[in-house]
Amino acid sequence: MAQNPSPRAAMEIELTKLSSPRIFLVRMLVFLVLCALVMVVLYKQIIVAFFANPGLNALIGAVLLIGIILSFRQVIRLYPEVAWVNNFRIADPGLAPERYPTLLAPMAAILGALPLMIGWGEGSELRHPLGITMVGGLIFSQALTLFTTPVIYLAFDALARRVLGVAGSPGGQV
Repeated sequence: MAQNPSPRAAMEIELTKLSSPRIFLVRMLVFLVLCALVMVVLYKQIIVAFFANPGLNALIGAVLLIGIILSFRQVIRLYPEVAWVNNFRIADPGLAPERYPTLLAPMAAILGALPLMIGWGEGSELRHPLGITMVGGLIFSQALTLFTTPVIYLAFDALARRVLGVAGSPGGQV
């Protein structure tokens, strides 16, 4: 008789897989449907506004439509990529990192901007303010992200637990 895996084991297995892009397609479609409903409700006002400057509004609408189509195309193109990565990870579970890097990309950008900030030579007085702005902005944004992301995650986790009525400790720790 086969044993059912514990929920904890199932959760650990799922953490090593990339999520399917299907949920993002659904969210995008829901958003488009909601926008269409708003357009139906505001039909007369939209027609009046559109014909105030039809050339410019048609150009804006065309760019919007192209952007929507390209966004859907990018998400749909993720399906084979996600499947490949998941198959690769399942084939060798030892490759799954225990803790994902959060400082790697900003640190690389900061290191790349350091020559601008501390550089010397001809024209360095023009590059120096740019380097200071880049390094300072990256450090500030990274610090802000490191402090706000856990707070937002815990707030949404508490909200989900309250709405779903699930008991447990905050942050999903059991």
